[in-house]
This record gives sequence, structure tokens and C-alpha cells, in this order.
Amino acid sequence: AMDTVSGAWGRIWREEPWGLVDVAVQLGVPSPTATLAVGGGALLLACLALIAGLFTRLASLGIAVVLLGALWFMKHDRGAVELILAYLIGPLIATLLGGGRWSLDWMIQGKTRTRR
Repeated sequence: AMDTVSGAWGRIWREEPWGLVDVAVQLGVPSPTATLAVGGGALLLACLALIAGLFTRLASLGIAVVLLGALWFMKHDRGAVELILAYLIGPLIATLLGGGRWSLDWMIQGKTRTRR
């Protein structure tokens, strides 16, 4: 695991080539570097918002959209499709149900009743 982490840091800080862009090119992703940067940044922000329970439905919908994009490009790999569909369940449930009682959404809205 440490080799993976140190390898990623080396690629970032020493500007070594990263194979992810090459994989995206092979999959036919349009503007792969920009797509990966925007998608990765959006996914990071959505995950942080979801962890905080802030804008829960919007954040989980954003995560679901990124996963649907991954599903589209990985549709030929059955193992990847099954994994992406498994990952997609959580964001879809959070999109439908919204944040729970301990989320920032719940606190901001001032809800005092329990959920039914």
C-alpha cells in the first residue's frame, strides 16, 4: 500500500507521467486530462459535502452522475460494471432520502421532529 501512496506522490510532485490519462485516452474519453481534473475535483467536493452532511441530495446526485459516467465508459468490462453498480446504490439512496438527523442540512433547516 505504501508503494502505491509514494508512487502517487512521486507522480504529483515530480511531474512524472501518470497512466490514468493514457487509460482515459484508450477508453475514448473526450479531453481526458481536463475531464479527469474536473471530474476528480467535483467528486472530491461532493464527497466532502456528503461527509459533512451539507447539501446531501445535491452532493450524492453529483457522485451518482460521476459514477454513471464511469459506467458508460466501462460498459465493456463486466467486473467493473458490477462494482460501479454496487457503488451507485449508496448515492442513489442518499439522493432519495437526504441527510439524516445529524447532518448539517438537518441542523440548518432547524428540524426537531424525528424522521418517519
